Amino acid sequence: MELENRLVLVLGGAGGIGRAGALAFAATGAAVAVADVDKAAAEVVAGQITAAGGAASAHACDVSDDAAVLSLRDELAGDALVPDVLWCHAGANAEGPVERIPTDEWKWVFNTNVLGISRALQAFLPSMRERGAGRVVITSSTLGLFGHKPLALPYIASKAAQIGLAQGLSRYLDGSGVGVTLLLPDLTETGFRTSARLVGADAEEMKRLAGPRMRTQPPMSAEDVADALIEGVRKDQFLVSLMANTDRRLAEHAAAGFDPSALPVGWPET
Repeated sequence: MELENRLVLVLGGAGGIGRAGALAFAATGAAVAVADVDKAAAEVVAGQITAAGGAASAHACDVSDDAAVLSLRDELAGDALVPDVLWCHAGANAEGPVERIPTDEWKWVFNTNVLGISRALQAFLPSMRERGAGRVVITSSTLGLFGHKPLALPYIASKAAQIGLAQGLSRYLDGSGVGVTLLLPDLTETGFRTSARLVGADAEEMKRLAGPRMRTQPPMSAEDVADALIEGVRKDQFLVSLMANTDRRLAEHAAAGFDPSALPVGWPET
């Protein structure tokens, strides 16, 4: 997919990977609509793009709210704008011992991470299909493939749901001219990494319950993830995984009967 002079809508584009991706898309010559629940932060990102000579706009949008997503659609449609790339990146995370996490926290995570995508699809997919071109990008996580962070079960469950959603959506859109890219970042150095809502335990107890860190590699940068995404979208790839040897690790997991206890200690962190 050529990106120059295309419109990229980034839902959750004000920080971290979303911000890095918005800047990277703009560097290809695409126009970027930066949407975020924090409009002031979105305006900062849009301002950085325009200051560098690119085209960008900032929009307020809470993907957990039906009316907010429809309002964003109408705002863009008022300028006769239809996204060429619809990037569903906004996310929420609640962590804690699973038996202490109330249902309302699960609902909050799923309302943002999963239903936020369904709202975006309802709002923007019809016009993309009518035009017969474009790409939907869904940001999930390697945790959706390998649930190796047991204190983040609502997040893991939502990320696994996103993977299934992306796979089914790709089949649904087959032949429509609209493609799907599933982005799986690995551990990335962003503010989101430490912004989880802690439930049922304070930071000290969470650290104790989590046990010793097993990761030997440092977190990647948001810019690394953005660069991989740009390359994947240009190549019309379905899967863009930032975990090394994802195919081998999936095969190992399947060979172990998908039983995490049968895998080596520290896998897939090491």
